[in-house]
Amino acid sequence: MPLRLLPMELEDCHEWVRIRSIAYRGPTSTIVHHRRMSDASFAKVVEGQKKEFYEPGTWHWKVVDMDSGEMVAAARWCAQNFSKSDTEIVRSGSDDTDDNEPPYIPPEVNVPALSALLGPLRQAGEEIMGARPYLMLDTLSTLPEHQRRGAGSMILKWGVEKADEMGVEMYLTSSSMARPLYERWGFEVVRELQFDRTPWGGEGVDRHTCMLRKPIKGKAPTDHTRGLFILSNGERDQHGGDPCVCSPGNPQ
Repeated sequence: MPLRLLPMELEDCHEWVRIRSIAYRGPTSTIVHHRRMSDASFAKVVEGQKKEFYEPGTWHWKVVDMDSGEMVAAARWCAQNFSKSDTEIVRSGSDDTDDNEPPYIPPEVNVPALSALLGPLRQAGEEIMGARPYLMLDTLSTLPEHQRRGAGSMILKWGVEKADEMGVEMYLTSSSMARPLYERWGFEVVRELQFDRTPWGGEGVDRHTCMLRKPIKGKAPTDHTRGLFILSNGERDQHGGDPCVCSPGNPQ
């Protein structure tokens, strides 16, 4: 069952949201959501993702099982603190996004609990990175039954090579379970945070790790990326080429 990394398409947003909702299940997700999301709320979340899909400075990737055709993992990378005039970084496939439209928050979400969870993570990111430009792993989700097959490493490999090409740092927040994977790709712990579930009716704590990776200068791209200049959302430039064969954000 070979896996392949491919640019995500707009029509993949439904499956992306489904994978993310499954991957994030757990005691903290139970606190952040009053109840299971309705079909109507799910559809609105998908539409919200479609509206954000072509935001400047974002790249969406999926990992597909080539035997079954199933999407098993998905991720979004974001370029942060870059000037909008830097078209090589913030280039986008569309200019239809509405910056003034707030993201959709499903009624099933416990907003105070979500704010208590994400607020410190966002603040930590701002304090750690300041105004420096960097590449952020905004979200990475893998279906539980396909974990430990290398999908996460495929996504990280692209991000590491992109950051080295850009000459910028990388930043992400990790769960305890994913931390060893990121450490293998050169990320180092810069801060640790805890979300106490007991005030919200749960038990225990959720540990998050803020991680940073410095760029490696002069590192040549590997064979599978040579000749392929990756733009936002996996667009190809005139050189063509085949796609390679892998944080705190959304309240879904």
